[in-house]
Amino acid sequence: MLRKLASALFPLLFLASVALVYDNVLSDAAPISAAADRAACTVKPCARPHHMASMSRNALGQSFEFAWPEGRVPVRCSREYLLFGERRCTAY
Repeated sequence: MLRKLASALFPLLFLASVALVYDNVLSDAAPISAAADRAACTVKPCARPHHMASMSRNALGQSFEFAWPEGRVPVRCSREYLLFGERRCTAY
């Protein structure tokens, strides 16, 4: 019984992990980086010159770091739930 359950769940977990990788690593990052920039602007003023200093992507989300002359602001973007829900970017 347990073996049947495991063999039934394995393909579902595999497909979910493929979807996570595609969504966070292989998809277009432009709309996400724009949302991250808006989130960073809640900490430092966007009117001042700034740029994206770094970006990293993994299966669970994306991380950005924006640099201003007076400091850096890290931002993390991920979905509300692993595969579903609105993507939210939070500056910290």
